[in-house]
Amino acid sequence: METKKTIRFMLVFLVISIFLSINLYAQEKSRNLNKLFSYYNLNGMFNGIVLAAENGKIIFKKAYGFADFERKTHLDTSSVFSIGSVTKPFTATAIMILNERGLLSYEDKLIKYYPNFPSYFEHITIRHLLTHTSGLYDFLGDLDLINKTPEVTNKIALDSLISQSNRQAYYTDYD
Repeated sequence: METKKTIRFMLVFLVISIFLSINLYAQEKSRNLNKLFSYYNLNGMFNGIVLAAENGKIIFKKAYGFADFERKTHLDTSSVFSIGSVTKPFTATAIMILNERGLLSYEDKLIKYYPNFPSYFEHITIRHLLTHTSGLYDFLGDLDLINKTPEVTNKIALDSLISQSNRQAYYTDYD
């Protein structure tokens, strides 16, 4: 009976020790990340939000710097950024992986995946989007459209695309 109690105690002690060591390890990582990004922020080398996760669990989340430098509005962990073209390489890589696995082809028409698109999109392929040669008009860059219309709706955007369809193709961030 005494042996069972001793074994139970040792198991509980072992589990608590493992839990504490894992927790201390995560706290150490968190402190190190905070030191690193605080240094970079204070020296003008970083402004943004950091989120670090390990095994699906967030171990560190913190904002550094300003959302608006002129007004000195600080960032917080729910601040939203306009990321522009930063995602293009990730999207292209995901498409290449899907192509490699035979789940799609570069020559697939967009209409295959978006059957409700108007028929004038029927010539646009995935390759066109990846190489920025779809001929899609940069309707968000049209200042007249934006200034005349407080809210750009899907219909307005599509009408703009149709009206610009005879223009020469050029690079756009929206491919």
